Amino acid sequence: MIEELKPYCVVLFGSFAQRDINERSDVDIIMIAFSRSPFWKG
Repeated sequence: MIEELKPYCVVLFGSFAQRDINERSDVDIIMIAFSRSPFWKG
């Protein structure tokens, strides 16, 4: 996904960012990238 979108910013948050990881933890990220496509197709 990172190679396809080529984001200029990736934000890690949640339990991984706080180093509070256990077997039920997931990875929470926000990726910010430029796009020519509209964000919302309603």
